[in-house]
Amino acid sequence: MTNERYQHELWTGSGSTKASLQFQESGDIECELHMRSMGADECHYHLTGRYERLSDTYGRIFIQQISVQCVDRASSGAQSSPPSEKKAEEVDLTTLGTDLIYEYIKVDRSPVFYHPDEDLTLMSPLGYAGWNEFFDLLLITDPFIVQTVDTFNDAEEAPDERLQGHWRNVVYVLDKLKFAKIMESS
Repeated sequence: MTNERYQHELWTGSGSTKASLQFQESGDIECELHMRSMGADECHYHLTGRYERLSDTYGRIFIQQISVQCVDRASSGAQSSPPSEKKAEEVDLTTLGTDLIYEYIKVDRSPVFYHPDEDLTLMSPLGYAGWNEFFDLLLITDPFIVQTVDTFNDAEEAPDERLQGHWRNVVYVLDKLKFAKIMESS
């Protein structure tokens, strides 16, 4: 696989989610996930690892390192520094006992007619929400990883809430995202 870049974008009047995937010919992969929403921390995740190409249209991604920069937007009246001025912290991967695993599926360029969140589909014609108009790649979180993160809620020795919040973001937010391929001229 040659170097390829993909991007996902969702925005509303009260927040946004942007994600990008960059496949390197060397087998390395990088993912950026930037999320902001009203009343919540703004977080920028940087995920790195490797991918395994199983066919021309299918493969797996193994994330081996995650760092995050968050800006506390919930503190009333407090002026926070922008994410670029905040020091990145590592997200502990040992809790899972494995890499963070995703499957990717490449498809022919397809339109994204609606968003799975019904309210956003209703908001879009009014100009209050939007997302990428087409997709070329679908990202799916490995079911074992989803199951593992789900069990943290019932575990006696569960990771702290902050770490669980980061896991929910990188596991649930990236799950089933539709990415558009970025052409070199874009």
